[in-house]
Amino acid sequence: MIVKDEARHLEKTLQALIPHFDDIVVVDTGSTDHSKEIARQFVPKVHEFRWVDDFSAARNHSIQFARHDWVLVIDADETLAALDTGPLLALMQAQPDAVGRINMINHAGENEETERINRLFRKSRYGYQGLIHEQICPHVEAPDFARFDAPITLHHLGYQTDILQEKDKLSRNVKLLEAALRLAPEDPYLHYQLGKTHYIHRNYPAACTCLERSLRLQAGHFFEYSEDLIETYGYSLINSGQYTQALKFLDYEKYCPSTDFVFLKALIYMNNADMQQAVDHFLACTRMPPGRKKGVHSFKALYNIGVILECLGNNEDALVFYQNCENYSPAVEGIARLSATNRSTGYV
Repeated sequence: MIVKDEARHLEKTLQALIPHFDDIVVVDTGSTDHSKEIARQFVPKVHEFRWVDDFSAARNHSIQFARHDWVLVIDADETLAALDTGPLLALMQAQPDAVGRINMINHAGENEETERINRLFRKSRYGYQGLIHEQICPHVEAPDFARFDAPITLHHLGYQTDILQEKDKLSRNVKLLEAALRLAPEDPYLHYQLGKTHYIHRNYPAACTCLERSLRLQAGHFFEYSEDLIETYGYSLINSGQYTQALKFLDYEKYCPSTDFVFLKALIYMNNADMQQAVDHFLACTRMPPGRKKGVHSFKALYNIGVILECLGNNEDALVFYQNCENYSPAVEGIARLSATNRSTGYV
């Protein structure tokens, strides 16, 4: 772990790790709060690294202190939720040269999104590259490397609005990404990450510009992050009011055979006033597996059908859809709104 001013999360994170690991490395990169004191309650030594605006340098510095060859990298705002030791060890033994992809659940207010990310590897074979949003890369250059899905789940709280504001994390990330792009202006991954950062910051026009450029630079290739890139671009178009442009975005469907994309497609139709297509696609979502974003196959799809029906004046059916939304707060507000309307008009 590399940490800086993480006193808010660090104790809970380390408490969850202690039962599962016999070697935990904490490297502090310049904390001014009580992070080091908290860490010392759990590890015999807190190592230090002078911050140089380079996440890979800090990660690689931390890895050298690991006693074992296999390492799992986590952040202080991530909490271990599940780890299945037996199957994990079997996968590591069966694929000693591969990288393990852990299951990350990102929390942002009421929204929740799941993704697989590379975090488990042998330090003798792999290290980090990149100033920010650093990537695991083999020490010996290779076109690609094998991966396996590790039975490890982490909860990530760093996208919560109050945490982002408290640490000014987004402004720092923009600065580092722009510095990285000056060194590699044609790197599609860096443009993708800058677009994601603008999107989280709700600067949707800037996000569109970066994400569209990333798509152009991919030159027909499809990378591990491409599906998220495409979907984030679609949401950026909607949130910036570029509804007609968003219709052209539907050409990317062939790359994204997921519930998440069908849900986004329904939103695009909805914002272009094609309500029948929107309802059909939201209903299709309810017949599909869960997506990466929580609720796209259930309460969020049902809620949007309710919104469409309410807009069309069909309050009775809208209320039914809202009532099937698992206490989703916008649906609860819809129920209250329609219930008040029914009382004022004398409807039962």
